[in-house]
Amino acid sequence: MIAKLEDMDVYVSSLELAMEVFALTKQFPAPELYSLCSQLNRAARSVSLNIAEGWGRRFYPNETKKAFVYALGSTEETISALKISMDCGYIPSEKYELLLGNYRKIAAQLYRLYKNW
Repeated sequence: MIAKLEDMDVYVSSLELAMEVFALTKQFPAPELYSLCSQLNRAARSVSLNIAEGWGRRFYPNETKKAFVYALGSTEETISALKISMDCGYIPSEKYELLLGNYRKIAAQLYRLYKNW
């Protein structure tokens, strides 16, 4: 049973991944600070923020489901930004693959939440 936001595994996982992405972007070159770093960090943070918003609207199922869809969109945006980061040589392919797997897991959890809410 979900009694509070922190009981949602997808929320906890998305927070952890957002912090991992944040630490990763600290190693990007300075010219990317206000472009790719910013975009990647905002997308990664948006996943957990949208889940939290959905939880806050849990008494309105359609609003909650909409927030889960937004979180899913942010998940895909994060994956895309990570791919660009790898292609630019800012992160190794092994790290990208690990993060990709974790974000795909979050996407699957979000989809199940959406379908079952």
